Amino acid sequence: MPPAFSSGIRDNHSRGSVGDFLRQELRTGADLDIVTAYFTVFAHDKLKAQLNELGRIRLLFGEAAFIKNLDPEHKDGAAYVLRDDALALASGLSQRHIAQACAACIRDKVEVSSVTRTGFLHGKMSHIRRGEVSTAIVGSSNFTTRGLGLATANNNV
Repeated sequence: MPPAFSSGIRDNHSRGSVGDFLRQELRTGADLDIVTAYFTVFAHDKLKAQLNELGRIRLLFGEAAFIKNLDPEHKDGAAYVLRDDALALASGLSQRHIAQACAACIRDKVEVSSVTRTGFLHGKMSHIRRGEVSTAIVGSSNFTTRGLGLATANNNV
């Protein structure tokens, strides 16, 4: 857990990550509203313990054409690696399990809406409600591992 800061600013580097903010604030039974242009199953996987304990989740995301822009410079690494003189998937078979867990969470507790106007959604927000208590984080961090500051490298600022 990152050190406590005197301001609420997070930069996904030295001032704490959006993902750590969410891990700290998401509590059992809370409701979560997310506004994001991008959503990945890998980000869900990083926060699944907290997300699985929530009440209702509402997700508003940008149009689906975003997929081709997720890794335009192919910095996420090769899909295949050489192991024991054979070619193998770099992530093994973990992607199917990750996708199934995310699909189950979405099916069970997520209300999804999408913006149909291309390029319209830029601002991002996560709003958490726990009874009368409410907290939020606003900025330009998408619900991706890099956007939440939970990737091993190249996190978004």
